[in-house]
Amino acid sequence: MAEIKAAVARIEALTRELGEKIPIRDQKIVSRDRKMAFRSLINQKIDELDANKALKDEEWAEEQRQHDEALAVIEKAKSIIVNAMKSSFLQRAEKTQTAFAEVSSHLAKHARSNFKRKSWNSILNILSQITAYAPIQADQSAVDRVIGLCDDLIGKIAESREIERRDYEHWVNEYQTTRDALAAKVAELTA
Repeated sequence: MAEIKAAVARIEALTRELGEKIPIRDQKIVSRDRKMAFRSLINQKIDELDANKALKDEEWAEEQRQHDEALAVIEKAKSIIVNAMKSSFLQRAEKTQTAFAEVSSHLAKHARSNFKRKSWNSILNILSQITAYAPIQADQSAVDRVIGLCDDLIGKIAESREIERRDYEHWVNEYQTTRDALAAKVAELTA
């Protein structure tokens, strides 16, 4: 009988202890589930950030390509005119007229390109028109003005590219800071 009373007392003590520990366990389970849900949400945000980074990288690559294309178009136009001016004085008038016609055709062709910045299409179109009428004047000042316009455009496009590059780098730095903070939070939640 003493053994039964001792067993009943032990069972009652274990039941009380279990009654105290079950709510604690339930709280830990709820806390763990919340932590896992939060970690999952953070991982989802990291995935979204990475997807945005991939899009931004593609956007930046396209910006670079378009800037490079516009620079190449204008540099080629300038080199055609400069090369025509290197010829002898007697050949220069004829070569200048041919060069201006070639430049005008080259610029008109590229003015129809699908630049993201439609203003570049307009600039190339206007420069094409200027070079189309330049042979009529074909004096040195007209040639110098066209070369000067090309130099100005090359400078502006290079400046535009630099602004775009700084904007991209700033965005990448913000991305990396945010991603690192989120990854640290995931590591903290995993520990």
